[in-house]
Amino acid sequence: MDYERSHFFRDLVVKILLVLLFVFLLMWLFPMPNLNPIYDKIFTQNMSNMTDAARSYYTVSRLPQKDGESKKLTLGDMVNNKMLIDFTDSNGKTCDKDKSYVEVIKQGSEYLFKTNLKCSTGEDYVIEYYGCYDLCGNGSCTPDDGSKDVTPDDGSKDVTPDDGSQDGGKGVIPSDEGQDGSKGDGSKGNVITKKITEYQFSKTTKTQYIDKYTCKNGYTLAGTKCLKETKVTKEEDASMKCSSGYSYNSNTNKCERLDSTTTDAKLSCPNGYIYATSMDMCIKGSADEVDATLTYKCTEGTLVGTKCVISKTTTTDAKKVYTCSAGTLSGTKCIVTGSETVDAEKVYSCTTGTLSGTKCINNTTKEVDAEKVYSCSSGTLSGTKCINVPTSNTVSADISYKCSNGKLSGTKCIITNPQNCAYTKWVCSNRTYSTSMSTSSTDTFTRRYLYQVGTSRVYEECNRTYSCTGGGTTTVDATKVYSCSKGTLSGTNCIIKGTTTTDAKLTYKCTNGTLNGTKCTIPGTSTTDAKLTYKCEIGQLEGTKCVIGSSKAIDAKLTYKCTIGELNSSNKCEYKTTSQKDATKKYSCTVGTLSGTKCIIKDIETTKPVYSCKVGTLNGTKCVITTTDAKSPIYYCKTGYTLAGTKCYMTENTSDIINATPVYKTKTDTVYTWSTKTVLDGWTRTGKTRVREIEIISRF
Repeated sequence: MDYERSHFFRDLVVKILLVLLFVFLLMWLFPMPNLNPIYDKIFTQNMSNMTDAARSYYTVSRLPQKDGESKKLTLGDMVNNKMLIDFTDSNGKTCDKDKSYVEVIKQGSEYLFKTNLKCSTGEDYVIEYYGCYDLCGNGSCTPDDGSKDVTPDDGSKDVTPDDGSQDGGKGVIPSDEGQDGSKGDGSKGNVITKKITEYQFSKTTKTQYIDKYTCKNGYTLAGTKCLKETKVTKEEDASMKCSSGYSYNSNTNKCERLDSTTTDAKLSCPNGYIYATSMDMCIKGSADEVDATLTYKCTEGTLVGTKCVISKTTTTDAKKVYTCSAGTLSGTKCIVTGSETVDAEKVYSCTTGTLSGTKCINNTTKEVDAEKVYSCSSGTLSGTKCINVPTSNTVSADISYKCSNGKLSGTKCIITNPQNCAYTKWVCSNRTYSTSMSTSSTDTFTRRYLYQVGTSRVYEECNRTYSCTGGGTTTVDATKVYSCSKGTLSGTNCIIKGTTTTDAKLTYKCTNGTLNGTKCTIPGTSTTDAKLTYKCEIGQLEGTKCVIGSSKAIDAKLTYKCTIGELNSSNKCEYKTTSQKDATKKYSCTVGTLSGTKCIIKDIETTKPVYSCKVGTLNGTKCVITTTDAKSPIYYCKTGYTLAGTKCYMTENTSDIINATPVYKTKTDTVYTWSTKTVLDGWTRTGKTRVREIEIISRF
C-alpha cells in the first residue's frame, strides 16, 4: 500500500516538471510580442479623440473672443457631458480627468488647440492651429443666419485648409445642389466613397513673452510700474503761547505772573525796649515777674511731644535646624539603615553660551558683503564715474550759512543775551539774642551790635536781595555764503568750463544688519539644550539615582531659622525695640532774668510795639510780598508738524512713478497639422500618415 502511494506521488511530480519545461520552451521559442507601439498608438488616438470632441464643443459663441483669451475643457467635463468615455492606459488605470484637458487660445485670426493627456504611463501634449475655415462652415466665424453656431460637420475628423477639393472633411457639393445632397431638380445625386491619404507635418514656433519687469537704480518695482519715494523736510518757527494767567515778557523770553503773599509783620520796639510776649508790649526798667518760656529737648532719641523715643536694634542667636535628605535624623546625624535610593540632583551646564533654565543661549553673528552704492553730487552716474556735461557753463553755487555773532542753527543764528543783575536797597531791623552773636558783613547781609538789656543783647540786622533782568536768546537770520565745489564763483553761480569726469562717491549700505566698514554684521542668537548631569551629596550616583549603601551615620544638613526678627549674614536674628523717657525741660526768658520758672523784670516802662517787614511792603500788621513767577513759554506746531525745541518740522513723501522696463523671453513650441499635400512651405514631414474616407456626391 505504501509502495503504491509513493509511486503515485513520484509520477505526479514528474508530470508537473514536464509541464513546466514545456511552458518554458514555448516562452523561449515564441517570446511575448512588443506591445509598446500599440500602446503608443492608443495614447495618440486618445489625444486625437479629445481634440475632435473639443472642436465639436467649441461653437462660435463658445470660442474665446479677445486676443490672448483662453478657455479650457477637461477630460472630466467631456466624460460627464457624454462626449467621450473614460480612457484606460496599459496599466488598466483611467487617465487623470483634471490634468487631461484641451485648452483653446485666440491668437489673432487663429485658434491654438493644446491637447494634454496625463495617464499613469506618462504625460504628453500636442499643439494644433485652426483658422476660421477649420472651425466655421462659412469661413467668417459667424453663424450663417445669425442664430446658429457653425460647427464642423464631423467632429471626429480633422479639417485641413490645404486641399481645395475638400470642405471641412466632406465631399465637394456643387453650388446648384441642395444642402442635403439632392440635385437642383429635387432628385438625389450619386454618393461615392473615396479614401484619401493625409500626411502629418510639424514646425517649431517661437513666442516672445514678458518674463519680468525691472527698474533703474533708486526705484522700487510695483507691478508694471517703478516707484521712487523722496522725503522732503520742511522747517518753520513754532508758535508760542503762555499758560492762563501768564503774559510774555520779551526782555526775559519768559511767561510771567505776579504773585502776592501776605505774612505777619514783625513787631519791633524802640531802642532800649524789649517786646514781652505775654504783655504784647515793649517794656524796660521797673520790676515785674512773668512766666519763662518752656521748651523740651532730648539728649538721646527723637522728641515726640514731651517724650524722647529711643529705637534700638537687638540681635539674638538664630535657631539651628537640622534636616536629612536621606535616613533618619538623630541629633546632628542622619542614620541611614541598609541600602537606600534617592533622586540625584539635576545639574545643567553649557560648553558654550549662557545658561538660561535648561537652554544654552549662543550669540551668532555673521558677516556679509555690504551693497555698494555709487552716487554723484553733480553730473550723471555712469558706472563708477560722474559725467558732467553742462548744457550751459553756469550752475548755481552751493549755499552755506555762517554767524558773525551767536551759534548757527539751520539758517538762523541763536544769540545769547547777557543778564543785568543789581542789588536792591537795604532793609534793616533790630533783633534780640540771649547770647553774643558775631558781627558779619556780606553783599546781602550785615549785623552790628547796638546795646544790652540785662543778659539780652540787641543787634541791628540788614538784608538786601539780588535780582537780574534781561538775558535769554535772540534769533536772527544767518548770513548766506556761496561756494563752488567745481568751477569759479561768480555772484551766486559757478562758472564751469568743459566736460569733466570724476569718480562717483562710493558708499555701502546694508538691507539687514549693521554696517561695519564694507561688511554687514548680522547679529543673532541660537538656542541649544543645556548639558544635563546629575550629582549626589550623599551616596553613589547610578543613572539618575543616589544609592546609599549599608548602615552609616552622616552629618545632617544645618540651616538657621528665626522665630522673631530677620536672619542676617552672620546667622543672627535682628529685631528692633523702642523705649521712651521724659524729655528735658528748659526754661528761657526773652525779657528779664530767669529765676526758676519765672522771668524777673525790674523798673518796667511800656510802649506800643511797631511793625516792620524784613521782606515785602508793610500793610497794617501784614507784610505783602510780591514775587514774579516765570516759566518757559509753550511752543506748538500746526497739524502735521513735529515740535523740536522752538522749531517745527514736517517730512513729506513725494513719489515719482514711471513705467518699468520689461524683460522678454522666448518659448519654443512644436505644433502639428495634417494635409493631403506631400510638401508644405515652412513645415516638416514627421513620417506619420493616416487614411480617411470622404463622401463625394455627384450631380449625375
